[in-house]
Amino acid sequence: MEEKEVENVIAIKESDVPKLIEEQFGVMSTLKEHLDLAKKNAENADILARDAKDKKIGFFNKKETMEAIITAQMSLSEATLTNTEMLEKTFEYQQALTNITKYLFGLGASNIAVNRSIVKELELRLSDAATDELDEMARRELVNVVKDLKAQEDIVKKQTDFSIRLRDVNNSLTETKNELNNYKDKCNKLNDELVKTNRYLKATIVISFILFILVLVLYLLK
Repeated sequence: MEEKEVENVIAIKESDVPKLIEEQFGVMSTLKEHLDLAKKNAENADILARDAKDKKIGFFNKKETMEAIITAQMSLSEATLTNTEMLEKTFEYQQALTNITKYLFGLGASNIAVNRSIVKELELRLSDAATDELDEMARRELVNVVKDLKAQEDIVKKQTDFSIRLRDVNNSLTETKNELNNYKDKCNKLNDELVKTNRYLKATIVISFILFILVLVLYLLK
């Protein structure tokens, strides 16, 4: 698995988790077989190299001496090559474990349901996995993934709870704002009515005063 694949994790369904976990364990199993074979070859090559080195070389038998030297050189060369291959396979295995754990964490970080499903699946496999299926390195990495996913779940849960509380507060503020707007509208309407009433009263007073003056004038003219 390449680093690019790890970074570009796509959203998955909870039901897809067991299959994806199985695929990742398949990758680890294949790489572990290659690593174990490389280690075995390296051990055998080291044994042959030590045997060739310890073989006594006769001073008077040139043919056997040359054959022993050639055998020793070939054994040492083979040991060097197999040890180099073992180191390469070890690095490849470690890199794959890193990519796989990043991939699984990326999947789990997508949502809580997938997170919990991956944790459950990993814990089940860790409890059932034999030593020859998962070595200490892989087991340690997967245990760390489980811990990180659980921590991530707590973070997501807290964020979700906070989002819910924030949404409730926003809804409450919106309701309060609507109530204030309604109250403001009512106050504006009441104010308009008061203005109209005030104008009416003023007009009534003016008319009444004019009528009073007219009546008074008519009375004085009699």
